[in-house]
Amino acid sequence: MGEIAAENDLERRLVRVILPAFHMIQTFTMGRESHFKCTEGLPEGAVLVNGILDISTLQYHLYFRHASFGIVEHGDKIPELIISFESIGGNMPLFKCHKCGTVENTALGDFWTNQDKPICSECKTGSENKCQ
Repeated sequence: MGEIAAENDLERRLVRVILPAFHMIQTFTMGRESHFKCTEGLPEGAVLVNGILDISTLQYHLYFRHASFGIVEHGDKIPELIISFESIGGNMPLFKCHKCGTVENTALGDFWTNQDKPICSECKTGSENKCQ
């Protein structure tokens, strides 16, 4: 009986990773170079168990299982795991802030989560410098 309980616990040790569809399209476009490394992410051995596209936000929700994740009770929302990247060599693309017109690196601001009207990091944080 203990083995079955342990197996069920592992099945409910889940996290959710959200990826904007635009980011995936950019990453998978032939000829594009990606110059980044994952600095915070999934532990070694995490298993992809499901994935869905949220059509209202155009975000992919990928669900992973690993023994180090907390147990998610039935009916509870699966927690989001934030993935972090850093640029390595090369340059990240630039974008123009929808609010103030500043040109900024896509590693900053909200470009990857707000493709329609991205804003720069200063407008996003409400900095008093130039973006009021």
